[in-house]
Amino acid sequence: MQNRKDYFLIWGNGIKYEDQIIEIIEKNPNFKIEYFYRYKTNNIKRLISNVYFNDYTPISHLNNKTRYLKNINDKNVLFIFCTNKKPKEIKIKSFNKKHIESASINKLKNKIRNKFNPRINGKITHDHIIHGSDNQQQTEHIIKFLNDRNLNSKIIYSEKEDSFKLQKCVKLKTVSIKKLKARLLFKENKKISTKIVNLNKTPHFYFIKKRKDFYREYLKKFRGIGLNYNYSEKKFNKYIKKFDYLNQNNQDNYIKVERKNNFYVITDGLHRALIMKNKKVNKIIVEEKIF
Repeated sequence: MQNRKDYFLIWGNGIKYEDQIIEIIEKNPNFKIEYFYRYKTNNIKRLISNVYFNDYTPISHLNNKTRYLKNINDKNVLFIFCTNKKPKEIKIKSFNKKHIESASINKLKNKIRNKFNPRINGKITHDHIIHGSDNQQQTEHIIKFLNDRNLNSKIIYSEKEDSFKLQKCVKLKTVSIKKLKARLLFKENKKISTKIVNLNKTPHFYFIKKRKDFYREYLKKFRGIGLNYNYSEKKFNKYIKKFDYLNQNNQDNYIKVERKNNFYVITDGLHRALIMKNKKVNKIIVEEKIF
């Protein structure tokens, strides 16, 4: 198998290390992070049974293996869906049953466990902070489990529909950068909403101006619950240095907007627009959605 759909799951006892864990996954050339999904469980037993769907482990052993999870105070977990470019599938015999695993997944999750698993008297415990899928069937199952929140494989892996779709109507136009606005996520009283703001009031613009804490906190707060794709400080820094709007390799990659009264709200391309604003660009060609 050339490519495979896999996922990592950071349990509640590992959430405090999520930035470091994500960085370790990003540095591994075998994996491409596709999508983050933060999930708060009110029924840890149900989550465990779905995570270990089609697992070879006997129920009694699985219960012992996951008992510690029921005592973790933080009920939030973070799913990290990835494309596994080199699965290196191997057959493993365990509990008198043969099953398929990915040597690449095993190597990476064990590296993370060795670094972050809790220790007692200097010895690493088996209170694992991260889980990795054994096979693609487990990934497909967990996506179905999360499907009640409008999550599906096409969204996660940006798959194109084979069937005919209604053609969207757009037009290209040149607009003043002063007429562009951003839609940001906000959290108030545990509820998430959006607000339209000026470009220079975004955490992204503060980041470009070397006030990086605002962007860092924004990513942390909304990763997996609004910011589902893989944004990071490292990627933004690299983008700032190499960005060239509508260059030869991105001739049709326009900033996408929707008109609202006398201005345009960016729906895709906020990072690009802010880099150009910082470069004192006055006018930008954008793609406006008509319907």
